[in-house]
Amino acid sequence: MKILVLENEPSSARGGQELSLFDVCRGLVDRGHDIELLYTQDGNLLDAYRGFCRRVDRVSAYSIDRSRTLRGGVRLIAEVPQSRPTAPDLIYANQYMDSPFARLLAWRFGRPFVCHLRLPPPDRFCGQYRWGMRGATRLIATSKR
Repeated sequence: MKILVLENEPSSARGGQELSLFDVCRGLVDRGHDIELLYTQDGNLLDAYRGFCRRVDRVSAYSIDRSRTLRGGVRLIAEVPQSRPTAPDLIYANQYMDSPFARLLAWRFGRPFVCHLRLPPPDRFCGQYRWGMRGATRLIATSKR
C-alpha cells in the first residue's frame, strides 16, 4: 500500500508525537508498505526518513493562515500535488490541524484520509478544521474520551 503521510516538522526535538510517527512509518515500511512523506519545516529526522521513504517532499502549509484567509486558501489549494506519478492508496494526517490539506489530497486522489488524533481537540473547532475533519474516513485515538 502507498501511504502519503503528513508531518509538520520531522524532528526528535519536538516531542513524542513526532517520534511516534517516525516509529509508525518505519513499522509500516517493515511490513512492506511504501511511505511518501510531506513536511512543512526541516527537522533532524529528515535524513532518516529519506533512508526508508519512497519520496520526501516539502510543502508550505497544511492549513489556512487565518490572518490572510483568501491568500492562505489559494496557497493551500496550490500546494496539493498535481503531478505525482501515482496516487497514494491512503492519506495519513498526524494531527487534526493537518486535516484541511489531508481532505484536499483525499479529494484530489479519490482516496481515504485517516487522522491520528494525538492532541486533545479544542472545545470548538474553527471552520477549516471542522471542514477538514468531516473528510476523515477513519480516526485513530489513544482512548475513547
